[in-house]
Amino acid sequence: MKTNKTIKGISIALFCIAIVSFAAIWVHYENQATHYIQARLPVVIKNAVQINAREKGVFFQVARFSIDPQDIGKFKEVFFRDKDTCFTYQSKVVDMETHIQRNRQTNLLLNNKLHSTDIKQIMDSLLRQENIRLPMSIGIKSSFYKKTDDWSTDTTQIASNFTTSILGQGDFEDIDYHVYADISLPAIWPFMPRTLIFFLLLVAGATGCSVVYCYKRKPSTNLTIEKRIFLLGCKENNSPFYAERTYIYIDNHFLKGGKVDARLSPRVEVLLAMFLHSPNLQVRKSYIKYLFWGSAEDTMGNMTSLINQGRKTLDEAQCGWILISEHKKAKHYTLKEVTTIDESSREKTKSFSSYSIY
Repeated sequence: MKTNKTIKGISIALFCIAIVSFAAIWVHYENQATHYIQARLPVVIKNAVQINAREKGVFFQVARFSIDPQDIGKFKEVFFRDKDTCFTYQSKVVDMETHIQRNRQTNLLLNNKLHSTDIKQIMDSLLRQENIRLPMSIGIKSSFYKKTDDWSTDTTQIASNFTTSILGQGDFEDIDYHVYADISLPAIWPFMPRTLIFFLLLVAGATGCSVVYCYKRKPSTNLTIEKRIFLLGCKENNSPFYAERTYIYIDNHFLKGGKVDARLSPRVEVLLAMFLHSPNLQVRKSYIKYLFWGSAEDTMGNMTSLINQGRKTLDEAQCGWILISEHKKAKHYTLKEVTTIDESSREKTKSFSSYSIY
């Protein structure tokens, strides 16, 4: 019993440690992976826009002008003509690389070649290189000369929990790129310490099963009869009560003393030993329940079945004894003689006390 409690205590401690460790590691790495993905998305969308413009765009010759490094940050008047439309606009002077990128994007927009699906394909490819896979929708918006509101997928189909944007990417046209992303378990799972997580879950599962088993298992009834008698407080297997009072006894897993030697099952052997070692051949029902089933609640049916097995064994031995309960509410069972025996042929025995065992 003490060993069982020790095992339960160790199992509960290991289970709690595994669960707490799992929760702490999960929260830490989940936050770390989420912040990493959130930091990478603005960079990746910017790279995807540049790759798309570089692969498909042609530098817009009309808007080209020489750049003086001293003028960067200032505004310069530029004339634009497209078919039957012309206007003059103020363009902010930037470095040559940024100027080329803005021109290419503007040219793609004017020629209906700037599509959100193309940006998304490039972005998916770049993210896969970093082992990032997540559902997202890319949107392209412009509201001046060429009004556009193009989305790669319906945003209502994505449970978006993160958004990012890069704005003002055109020349005279303010081209804005928006990203709606769902950073959930499938996206962060590749960044989790999976081996450690599986190990902690395995430990938690094993210790949890051990705890449940320790609470639900019944006390073992496979102990030797000598150990059972020791638990009952009896001195030795050949107690004088066998010969002096019942004329039946247990020997090498057989019930002897009757007309037939009846083989005993482990449970029935323990049960009958309890009665044979009781001064008045009585054993409390509560002790039978405790010895065979411990703290289990509903054991009445099991106890009745065990008593019936004991009665059957006594009947097979044809010894003239039976297990009975004096009345329905009696707190004990009694081993009682039911046949007439010639008292004159028996040696007188000393009297015994009138209490029940346990």
